Amino acid sequence: MVKWKGRSDGLCAHIFFKAGRNFPLALFSFTVEGWMYYSAVNTITTQMPLYLGWQSDSLLISVRQLYYTIPTTLASVFIIWYSTRLKEIKIPLVVCFILFLATACTYAGTQADWKDVQLGLNVLAGIGQAGPLTLLIVAIQFTAPHAYLSTATGLAFSFRAIGGAFGSAVLYTIINGHVVRNYNKEVTTAAVRAGLPAQDVPILLQVMAQGNGPPTKEVLAAVLSQALPAASMTIIIAAQQAAYRVYAKAYGLAWASIIPFVVIAIVCCALLKAVSQLMTEKVEAPVEKPQHIFEEKFPSEGGV
Repeated sequence: MVKWKGRSDGLCAHIFFKAGRNFPLALFSFTVEGWMYYSAVNTITTQMPLYLGWQSDSLLISVRQLYYTIPTTLASVFIIWYSTRLKEIKIPLVVCFILFLATACTYAGTQADWKDVQLGLNVLAGIGQAGPLTLLIVAIQFTAPHAYLSTATGLAFSFRAIGGAFGSAVLYTIINGHVVRNYNKEVTTAAVRAGLPAQDVPILLQVMAQGNGPPTKEVLAAVLSQALPAASMTIIIAAQQAAYRVYAKAYGLAWASIIPFVVIAIVCCALLKAVSQLMTEKVEAPVEKPQHIFEEKFPSEGGV
């Protein structure tokens, strides 16, 4: 066989697919969860306070993320209790993905003045993320024989990471593409309408391009007082708000791109087969030695 054409035995153990449809459905959903978390939750929500002017201090931005991490932790505990008690994973998964769908749909309409709104959305996203994080790996492991538990777990988290890598690339492309196409045009239009002479626009754009994201009006005023004395506070505020609107639209478009994948993940979770018969007190080890080897090594134990 010419190896560069591919493999005849496949890249994934075929035994995973013999347990029914749960493996491919759960694996795809876990990939979507990685897409959501690594690209949107872990990256975009931490950038939005900086680029939309809600917060500039890195410590306070991290504190804002507690509105996500704390609900995720608390909701995970409840979901684990619920699933263990009722031997049910489908309903929590569907509900949590629906909550994340609501989060993505709301974020798709992001506005520059959503400083407090984002805190509530972080709570909703945290609760929505709790279900997939705790239960999808359970669904995947239940499709694997005990000898393949480690393989199934590693494969699941690999697909989650792949989803995150692809998601980050797609979302950054959307955000950067929108900003590159619209930033200078929108800022120029707003500044000129506020009274800035057209010949002074390049200086304003050069100053605003410095640093990470649109500078605060205090920073702009301090820099422009030397570089562009003609820029009044009205012009500065108009240019700054235009920049924030461009970034808000870019982030909204990025969040909107996630929505179709979340919808498909909801359908996948709804199609999962029940695993209540597998949720027992029996603990299966990922590796077991054959019985005869155990008896030869420990004859006095009677092979127990």
